[in-house]
Amino acid sequence: LPLGVNAVFPPGKTARRAAPAGNTLLIMVREKGGLSNETDGCIIDVRGFCKNGRNGGKNMTELAVLDFETTGLVPGHDEVLQVAVVDETGAVLMNEYCCPQRHTAWADAQRVNGIAPQEVCGKPPFEALVPRLQEILSGARQVVAYNDGFEKAFLDAYGIPSRGLRWGEDPMAAFARQMGGQKRSLSAVASFFDYEFAAHDALADVRATLY
Repeated sequence: LPLGVNAVFPPGKTARRAAPAGNTLLIMVREKGGLSNETDGCIIDVRGFCKNGRNGGKNMTELAVLDFETTGLVPGHDEVLQVAVVDETGAVLMNEYCCPQRHTAWADAQRVNGIAPQEVCGKPPFEALVPRLQEILSGARQVVAYNDGFEKAFLDAYGIPSRGLRWGEDPMAAFARQMGGQKRSLSAVASFFDYEFAAHDALADVRATLY
């Protein structure tokens, strides 16, 4: 049976696949040790459950790679200027610039990410994108971010509980483990693999992380 079907059945039940009927996948439920339970012999349509996993009937992506560019490094004080997410194929699930609500300038961060106040003027605040981002991340079997503690802290600050997401291993930590424990920037790791990109653009960063 497809992954996840076991969750449909109470303990003590087994199931066997029946022939598909049109757009329906039928499952026959049988008692392991008896003949007369009300579920014995029932037919259950679980096609949607099998296809979509446990995400409220919506298709799940295998991977969501996340990156933020922000006005600074302090979650709860600093704000998101850009958010990008790609899936395991590199398809862009989100790439949005955001107008901060409490900051009008961020000179130190601007020197790093190149995002000027005039570039985000008129863009939606990140708060308006939170429901969409939460849906994307919740719909991924695995969420990954380079140096993921940073993204986790900003998610928490904006009301998206990071502990409620399915996180993969932090690529920074994975690379450090292979290199004697020394953590390196995304740019340094990309150079190690001869991958060229414009660092500190959120979309470029998630593509580099995926690579």
